[in-house]
Amino acid sequence: MVISKAKQIEYRRNQVAELLIEARTQQEIANVLGVSQQTIALDVAFLEKRAKEETKVLVEKKLPLAHLNAKHSKLKGLLNSISIAGSDNPLVEVEYKGKQSNVILTTQGESTLKIFGE
Repeated sequence: MVISKAKQIEYRRNQVAELLIEARTQQEIANVLGVSQQTIALDVAFLEKRAKEETKVLVEKKLPLAHLNAKHSKLKGLLNSISIAGSDNPLVEVEYKGKQSNVILTTQGESTLKIFGE
């Protein structure tokens, strides 16, 4: 069975994402996957760009609607549905305090935007 080049790249990027979560360096990932560090750097740049785009869609389109229409469980379901390469989204944190949900968007572990709602 022949796997298309696009599918091979998608599979590699999923592996890169998993190894990044394990705090591996780009060089370590390159060694594990048997590709160049430059290839991994390009994959990381692609994953970061896609994460930013998904976060923008979340903030601009999905989250306002969820806030208007949803109770905590629906908001949590929406946020849990967002993923990066099949993993939970490390860019979104949700704190539940009674009737209030605090949604915190982060970049590389740094809080960048806090959204508060009832």
